[in-house]
Amino acid sequence: MSAKQARPCGECAVCCTYMGISDPQLKKKPLIPCPFLNKNCTIHKTKPKDCIAYNCLWAQGFGLEEDRPDKTFFIFDEYPKIKNAAQAKMIKPGQKDTPKGRALLQRWSKLLMRPIIVISYSVPRLPLEVIGRSV
Repeated sequence: MSAKQARPCGECAVCCTYMGISDPQLKKKPLIPCPFLNKNCTIHKTKPKDCIAYNCLWAQGFGLEEDRPDKTFFIFDEYPKIKNAAQAKMIKPGQKDTPKGRALLQRWSKLLMRPIIVISYSVPRLPLEVIGRSV
């Protein structure tokens, strides 16, 4: 658990599979499990800078325990292109269109008091939808 984490990842290792790592020692492409992942991170104490810098909002204490990314199929973090917006990276195609997915996105938008930009890991640069107040 990093200093900015309010809760441990537990069995969740979604970011270890879905995010890319540009660190020269690892250079992991998105959508490929980290080679150091074995249920949990095996290099947690010496993990790459990209991993250290990553800000999972759930791990920071936002949302409910059951909102953990491996349970909801969404990773919530900051949206780097728009100040005061968050992003929900959808890791299961179509999840945003399910009643449970819609309710989760609406709840997180209210919780964070900012819009949620929904993106898909299959096409990460293409926002799919904006949930909540307008940007």
